[in-house]
Amino acid sequence: MKMTQIQSAIRKVRRFFHKLNLGKLFYNNRFVFFFSIIASICLWIGVVFVVSPNTTTTFYDVEVSVSLTEEQMERGIQVVDHQELKLDKVVLTGGRLDVAKVNKSDIKVTASAEYVENPGTYPLTCTVRAPDGVTVFSYEPLEMYVQFDRVVTKTFTVEPNTSRVKAAEGYAKNNMILPAADREVTVSGTETLINQVEKVEAYCDEVTDLQETAPIDARIRVLDSQGNELEGLVPDITQTQVTVSVIKQKSVPLTVEFSNVPSYYESSQLSYTIQPANTILVGGAPADIDALQEIAVGTIDFRKITKENHEFDFDLEDFLSSDFTNYDDTIFTSVTVDIDVSNMVEKTVTIRNFMAANTPEGVTASFAEQEVTGVRIIGPREVVNRIQGSDSIVGVVDLKGQDPSPGQMQQNISWIEVDGIGGCWVISDSPAMLTFS
Repeated sequence: MKMTQIQSAIRKVRRFFHKLNLGKLFYNNRFVFFFSIIASICLWIGVVFVVSPNTTTTFYDVEVSVSLTEEQMERGIQVVDHQELKLDKVVLTGGRLDVAKVNKSDIKVTASAEYVENPGTYPLTCTVRAPDGVTVFSYEPLEMYVQFDRVVTKTFTVEPNTSRVKAAEGYAKNNMILPAADREVTVSGTETLINQVEKVEAYCDEVTDLQETAPIDARIRVLDSQGNELEGLVPDITQTQVTVSVIKQKSVPLTVEFSNVPSYYESSQLSYTIQPANTILVGGAPADIDALQEIAVGTIDFRKITKENHEFDFDLEDFLSSDFTNYDDTIFTSVTVDIDVSNMVEKTVTIRNFMAANTPEGVTASFAEQEVTGVRIIGPREVVNRIQGSDSIVGVVDLKGQDPSPGQMQQNISWIEVDGIGGCWVISDSPAMLTFS
């Protein structure tokens, strides 16, 4: 039975090959299509692995590492970190399978800087290493210029910058205080960059309508002389807080005070102007500002006011209390008081009649018969013109603020009255003798 089956199979194979006609197969489109594909694959394999087994490939922008010696690093020499150290291209050659496995990160490029001793720019020759089985065919550039610098540290004072902090209307920023630990900062970086540092500031966040003292978050910025932030420097602190205090503002009138004031002018104000402004914008604690009604710029002695001498200068820092801050200091820091003497006239008289004013309680002042000549006076024209002789004039000695001892004493005549009318004052040293008891 088995033999019969084998013989039957052999007969079938013989009949198949007898019927097979290879010439006819090439007239079959389907056969030709598959045969062409198989033949092409076989031909490609033969060319790649037998005729031309090697190939080349190109990598671009390959990173370069610079090697420094321990001595160089101890002296602070380093590559300036803003540079991009890359080879433009690297060409590798080798077996096709080996080359196909290579990635850009597998290529190691180093540049030796062992001869670099000082900061500057130096040409370095590159060494390129490829993985096993692959050869470096070429690379560009053959050498590259690298900038070196020395790493240093320097300490700077931190300046608060509150330009973005805005006080509410009617208030103004006053003091800006940094924490004690953040008032100085140590900055590390290349010597070239450190030498460009103009200042270090605490740049406050934006805040509006500030009405009370508050801590404001701030970022540390390192700036050059143009106010540009320097990149590549490392401060030992990067954030801080600035405590910003605010004060209330108010515009108040400026006035002037007088000494040796004739009684006439205690009720009738002497006319004057204050330039360049008769008001001033000041700031202070809310309670102090609310109570402030005016500011006197200084005191003028009536005896110093003449037709020729009627302008008096005062510096604001001399009369402005330390409790207040002048917010008009960009406009003016001093004022001039100009007394109106346009209707005033001067005259020299002789005085025989005297009286004391503002006599202290419990003190009696009397005048012996005497005559004081050459007394220069100034006053309103209509009052001075009333003077007809010495009998119409009374010289007044002002004892305000004095505590005389019993006995005789000379005191300058302060002002005069003409027929009982005040308004004239004495502008010369004209003493009269008094007796106190």
